[in-house]
Amino acid sequence: MAIVSSLVKTQVGKVIGVDASTQSFAYAILDDGLVEYGKVFFNGTDLAHKLYDGKIKINAIMSRFEDVDYGAIEASVMVRSAQVAIKLAYFDGMIMSELMNTTTHGASFVAPSEWQSFIHNVNWTKQRKSELQTEFPGHTTTWYKNEIRKRRKQYTLDHFNKMYGVNIQDDDVADAVGVAYYARMALIR
Repeated sequence: MAIVSSLVKTQVGKVIGVDASTQSFAYAILDDGLVEYGKVFFNGTDLAHKLYDGKIKINAIMSRFEDVDYGAIEASVMVRSAQVAIKLAYFDGMIMSELMNTTTHGASFVAPSEWQSFIHNVNWTKQRKSELQTEFPGHTTTWYKNEIRKRRKQYTLDHFNKMYGVNIQDDDVADAVGVAYYARMALIR
């Protein structure tokens, strides 16, 4: 898997960032600003039909932007189920294939920690976690993990809404903006 930070840096214009799952494709296209963003859902009664529906929808989006130089996909994180991991791999492969086919400089995967660190949305320290437990005592470990995840997602939303003067409300779309922003800045600098 190619990680953006290990690639030779090159000048690029438009970049598409992707945060995908087995159910949807969130995307953001950046140039000097935020060109377009959105989310499409995959329809189908089985895996093969969802993959085909995703391919058609992604191709339709990319066909509107024939001058996208580079694509970056948020790399899948560890999942507990081997079945889910396999399905994610199918969708990642389908998306990567579509991006490689429609961008002029290719595409790669971006680790979530890379782009999140780039916007200073880092993993919480033990001290910060302890402060959360002090502020909200008596909750389960799962509650604290979910609360931290929720706050980090909100940080990303707030960061890019402020940066681009938009009102993105879907955290998957905000993550796609983060992936595109990181890829574009890492390639240019």
